[in-house]
Amino acid sequence: MEDELLRIKQLDLIRSKMQTVKDQSSRRDKMNEYLESSHFRFQQEKQSISLNKLKEAMQLVYPQEHPLVSIDVEAYERSLGKVTEIGVVIYDPQVSPGSAVPLLKPYHIIIQENLKLVNGRYVPDKKDRFMGGTSHVLRKKDAEMFVSAVIEKYINGRNGVLVGHHIEGDVKWLRSIGVNIKNDTAVVDTFRLFAISRSSGGTLRGVLREINVPHGNLHNAANDAYYTLIAAMTYCDPHHRLEKNLDQFVHMEKKSAVDKKMDLFSDRATFRKTTAEELIQSL
Repeated sequence: MEDELLRIKQLDLIRSKMQTVKDQSSRRDKMNEYLESSHFRFQQEKQSISLNKLKEAMQLVYPQEHPLVSIDVEAYERSLGKVTEIGVVIYDPQVSPGSAVPLLKPYHIIIQENLKLVNGRYVPDKKDRFMGGTSHVLRKKDAEMFVSAVIEKYINGRNGVLVGHHIEGDVKWLRSIGVNIKNDTAVVDTFRLFAISRSSGGTLRGVLREINVPHGNLHNAANDAYYTLIAAMTYCDPHHRLEKNLDQFVHMEKKSAVDKKMDLFSDRATFRKTTAEELIQSL
């Protein structure tokens, strides 16, 4: 009986791998067909560069061939060298091949030594607003050990992709604590993806609003890492790009300092009076 169950599990694993290969091939063909089309309308003087940036990111994300690790680091606003939170979200295509909904594994790490440091003057403090449930309080040394293990397993060990929003700062901090981020590590930055076709407004909230992703409690490290990964997947998906008109450059109206501060601290939605007919037209 046990041998039969083992055989069935092995057969299921083989079928899963075959389906993964089939899906990946199909997704890559679909992506290449999309990228070879002539519908892109980026800034004229940057058309070729913008298309190459998009192509590089899509090749890393859309075929679902590489693990994706999204990382966000939150620091104390009065002393940026003191990290208060680390958010890590992992997408492993081998775990849920062919799944309609990607299986994401989020971790919210709070640095024990800096637990009492509270933001709020310049950036909101959301360390107790992780929307995934449990936050893990670790000593700084243990937090560094955990992040290093994630990078070694998924990035260095399996040719994974590091994902972030304005990721240069996060990479700099990771290297400063001894995490082995190699120079040739593949990186996808959602800020840069946004900037390909939008002139301004590339905060994480601005990115999410542009693609109509409901969100809240930003500036919690794990929430930000989660939403950043969702944004990267969306911006690298041809269906979403076409639906959201992301392949045509748009000049965005710059926000005032007051509006920027409101966006930073508030999750409030915009109320807009409309009609049933107008909504029906959007279906």
